[in-house]
Parts: sequence; structure tokens; C-alpha cells
Amino acid sequence: MSDWLTISLILISIFAPLLVFVSVGLLAGLFGWQGVALKRLAARAAISAAAIAALCTSLLLIATIAGTRILAGYTWAVVGNQTIEFSVRLDPLGATLAALVATVTLAVMVFSLGYMEEEKRQARYFAYLGLFSGAMLLLVWSGSLLLLYLAWEGVGLASFLLIGFYWERPAAGPAATKAFLITRIGDVGLLLAILALFFQTGSFDIATNLQAVTGGQISGTGLTLIALLLFMGAAGKSAQVPFQVWLPDAMAGPTPVSALIHSATMVAAGVYLVARMLPLILASGVAAGVVITIGLVSTLMASAAALAQPELKQVLAYSTISQLGEMLVGLGMGGLAAGTFHLVMQGLFKASLFLAAGVLAHALGTGGPFEFARYGGVGKHLPRTRFGFAVAALALAGVPVTLAPGSRDSILDLALAEQPLIAVLLLVADVVTAAYIARAFLLTFTSVGTRFAASLNRNGQPPVSAPLEERPLMTTPLLALVVLLPIVGLVGSPWFGAPFNSFIGSGANLPLSPAENNAFLSFIFSFSAALIGIATIYLYYTRFNLGQNAKQTLLRQWVVSGFGFNWFYNRVLVTMVVGLLLMLNWFERKFLNRVADLMVRAVLSGAHTFQLFENKGLDAGADQLTNLTLRLARRQNQFDAQVIDRAVSGVGYEIKLSSGLLARLQTGQVGNYLFAIFVWGLVALLVGLVLGFLG
Repeated sequence: MSDWLTISLILISIFAPLLVFVSVGLLAGLFGWQGVALKRLAARAAISAAAIAALCTSLLLIATIAGTRILAGYTWAVVGNQTIEFSVRLDPLGATLAALVATVTLAVMVFSLGYMEEEKRQARYFAYLGLFSGAMLLLVWSGSLLLLYLAWEGVGLASFLLIGFYWERPAAGPAATKAFLITRIGDVGLLLAILALFFQTGSFDIATNLQAVTGGQISGTGLTLIALLLFMGAAGKSAQVPFQVWLPDAMAGPTPVSALIHSATMVAAGVYLVARMLPLILASGVAAGVVITIGLVSTLMASAAALAQPELKQVLAYSTISQLGEMLVGLGMGGLAAGTFHLVMQGLFKASLFLAAGVLAHALGTGGPFEFARYGGVGKHLPRTRFGFAVAALALAGVPVTLAPGSRDSILDLALAEQPLIAVLLLVADVVTAAYIARAFLLTFTSVGTRFAASLNRNGQPPVSAPLEERPLMTTPLLALVVLLPIVGLVGSPWFGAPFNSFIGSGANLPLSPAENNAFLSFIFSFSAALIGIATIYLYYTRFNLGQNAKQTLLRQWVVSGFGFNWFYNRVLVTMVVGLLLMLNWFERKFLNRVADLMVRAVLSGAHTFQLFENKGLDAGADQLTNLTLRLARRQNQFDAQVIDRAVSGVGYEIKLSSGLLARLQTGQVGNYLFAIFVWGLVALLVGLVLGFLG
């Protein structure tokens, strides 16, 4: 594939969805298009753009597998001796993530046709999705840190718009604000890291900065600080401790948006950033240790919180935090392929799980929370959805859905080789993961959930048990993603040579990771953990009937609330923000307003002084000049009348007099003329003689 064609495919995959956002905005804003026509146009354009992006990224992935690599850019600005470039990059990591983003986005777009069919603001919804997917693809393809940051902020803006899409609902506005505020805190760290790298190397190019790190140009405390600031941005986007509070509340948006945010786009951006800049993080042992620690803490806490959630989408939300934490653990130990492969698989099975939840919510006719106590067990009336959820849940739990082991096994393999304690903690998280996803399946899609809902009968409302309807337009993309799970799983299977590992690691410029030679042992451990978790939760809700008698203890409430982080956000962080706003208000009233008053007074005083100068100086001078001009004009008038006019009149009189005398000589008689000639000739002769004698 030629460089020109490669760059064209990259740009098309980025700008096709962005064009939907721009065109729909122009049609609605400038030309006033509304109603059914705009809805249909926006939906068709968005799905077409998503299909084009998916086709382009698939071709680029094939080209990358064939060995194509490219880095192309252009000079955006020159500041002194520094050149700022925007560039795009094609390599295995970017091609893999771009294909994942485009594939999941296409599935979500098609799913949204059915889910958002009755939504009046459907055109706006598809426009926002176009902005979201276009910004995410730009982020993945970026070869420049500056361009990556611009795309990073674009993803944040799009997520804010989509989470708060149902702005009329009480929970939507605060959820969007929380996501925007929390992720902005992390973004400050990322921006500082990018600026620090630019000051060190004079370039925003990712490859140049990584070469500077591996070449020793950046080292010591400065390197550690840059790596930690960079990870701060990644942790904010990927909802890792302590920034994880925004992700569960993001469920206030439409369910297809949740599928997109929690699988392949926004939360994946943080993990992708760590993977892209992994040589820099690994070069600082402190930063790598922080990545592993934060990942472990997030995994354990979020999996425990997911096990206690009373609502399906909240279970899946905390599950996302937990899985992202495991990816960071793998990356922190140097396993680029291990962390990336789990990111790809998580994107597929988490999108499937959320789409299944969307089918269920749409069939129930509720956009609110899907509580097990109210809607438990009704999913058994949705066979295709139940099948899709079951396959994705098995993949999440670590049960091999094909001959391939679970996607987390390679991370566990690294931990067994490097840090057995980390391996033990990961196994604990795996047990809890299998337990919470098995609990979600039992309470949603089996008669266990029906009995559970009937036993609680919260608020005196009878549990829902009416037959539900599945729509092919919504179940088809769900099942398509489920079909991809075993196919992609085989690509990363160590039992088939793990071609994904060699592909993703080619040209990664990373130090050698620990030997991964415990594949069978890690599979046994992981599979056993999954079986233990599933069996425990099954016995808990069936044989021992403990689920029906679960009490809302303070400990349980603390776990459900996310271990107090929501309290910290609502009571501490919001208080700090409000306090800061009050301080700014006081500063404005006590200082800025006074300065403004002094400035106004100074301006008024200057204006008054200028007015006095104008009245006393300029106006008086103008009056004197006018009077002088008038006097000169009068003198000139007198001179004209007494001198010029009299002189002209005298000359005219003399001419008239002489002309009268001459007129008398004009008699018309020839004799007189001859006499005059004779006389004047005689006079001339006389004068000549006199002058001759005198001379």
C-alpha cells in the first residue's frame, strides 16, 4: 500500500464521522432543518460514516500486519528555532485500537437506530456520536503529543455532551458535570507532562520523545515527574483511583453511549496513552510501581463494589473500572501485548454486555436504572439477548469461550514470573469478577432473579414478569460483537503461538519483559478462580437462599457507594470548588472591582482634563485664529477697494481717453493719412539728425 493511500485512509477514517457532526450542526443551526427529515439524514449519515471508518481501519490493520509503517505530518507553526508539527502514525498499536474503536462504534450506531427511534433529538445524538468517534480515532492515529492532546479534549467534550444528553433528567446534568470536572483534573497533569517533554526535547513528536528517554536525554527526578503527570491524565480518563467516581454516574446517558464509553473509546484512551508512552513509564521504576499499585487497588475495590450493586448497569460500570485496572497492572509490568490484548477483548465483551442491557431496558420501556429488586429475572424472555450476554459474561469471567484461554491469563502469567504477590491479588480479583458477573446473569436472565425480585418486593411494587420483545435491529449488532470474541481470542492464544504478541510488540522499542512461560499454569489458576466465583454466587442465591436475606448494613452501603469516594467528591471536592468560587467572588468584589473603579475614575478624570484643555486651549486658540483671519480678510478687502480697484479704474480711464484721441485720427480720408505719414516721417528724420549730431 502506497504512503499516499495509507495517509488518505487514515484521514478519511477521522474526518468521515467528524463531517457528520459538522454537517448536522450546520443544517440544524444555519439552515433551520428540523423534524423527521433531519433525523433520518443524521442517522444514515452517521452509520455510513461509521461503516467507512470501519472499512478504512480494517484495511489499515491488514496493511500493518503486512508490514506497512508510516509517520507523516506537516509543519503547523515555527516559534523561534522550534518547529511544531501535526502528524499521524500507523503502527501495530494504533491500527489495533483504531479497528476496535471503529468496529464497536459501528455496532453502537446500528444499535442506536432501534434504541433511539422515538427520540426527538435523534439528529443531535448521532451528531455527538460522530464527534466522539472522530475525536477518538484522531487520538489513536496521532503521532504528535500536541495533536493527541487536542483529540483528548475533544473526546472529553463529546463525553460531556453524551452523558448529559437527557438534560431534563435530574441525574444527567450532575453526572456530566462530574465527568467533565474529574477528567479535567487529570488532563492538567497530561498537559504539564506534554509541555515538560517539549521543553526537554524541543519536539511534540511521540517517537522523538521516546527516543530521548531511551537515549538518556531525560532521566532522574524529571523523568519520574513527567511519567507521573502523564499517568495522572491516563488515570482520570480511565477512571482509576482516585478519579473513578465519574464513571458509575455516567450511566445517566443513553445505554448505547455507555456501551461506547465503557468499552472502546473514552476509558480506553487512558490505557492507550499508557501503552503508547510505555517506554517512558518503564524507564522510571517509581512511575511503573505507581501504575501497578493504582491498577491493583482499582481492580480490587471496583470488583468488590460491583458485587454489591443493586442495578445491572452499575455492575457493568464498576466492572469496567476493575478490568482497566488489570490492564494497567499488565502494562506496568512491561507487558505491552498482555495489556493491549485485554483492552481489545474487554472492548468487545463489555460493549456486548452493555448492548444486552440496552435491549433489556428498551424492552421494559424504562430509561431509568435496571434494579434487580424490581426487574430481576425478566431477561429470560429475551433468548437472543440472554445468549449474547452469557457468552460475553463467560469471556469476562475468564472462562474460555473457545480453545483460547481468558484474555487476563497473559497478565497473570507476567505476575507469576515477576511478582507472585501481585498474582495472588489478581486471582482474588478474578474470583470476585466471576462472582459479580454470574450474579448479574442469574438475577437478570434466570428464575433466580424472579424469586429474588418477588422476595424483596421493594416499595410494594410487584416485580415485572410480562413477556418482552426483542428487535433484530438491536440484537444483530450485539450478536455480531459476540461472534468476534472467539475469533479475536484465538489470535491472542498462547496455545496457537500468540501471533498478537509478536505483532503488537514489533518495533515497540521496549525493554524485554519477563518470560511468559507459565501459560498453562496461569490458565489453570484463572479458570479455577472463575469456577470458584461462579459456583459461590450460584450457591449463595440458590442452595442457601442468602441473597433474599441480604441486609443493608453500613459496610454494604459503604461498598455500594464506591468505598466513600462519592462522599469525598460530594462533600470535599465540591466544597473545595464552591469555596474556590466564593474566594474568587470575594477577590472580585474586594480587589478587582476596586481596581476597576479606580481605572474608571482615572479615565473620567483624564476625560475631564482633556475637556478643560479643549475648552480653554483648543477652543480659545481656534477663536483667536478665526478673528485674525477675519481682520486680514477685511484689510484685504479695503486694499482691493482702494488700491487695486482704483488702479484698474484709472488705467481704464486713460485707455478710454487715449483711445478717444486716437479715434479722432481715424477720419477715413486718404489725404489726412498721407499728411500724417509725412509729418511722422519728418519728425523721425529730425530726431535722427539730432541724434547723429549729438553722437
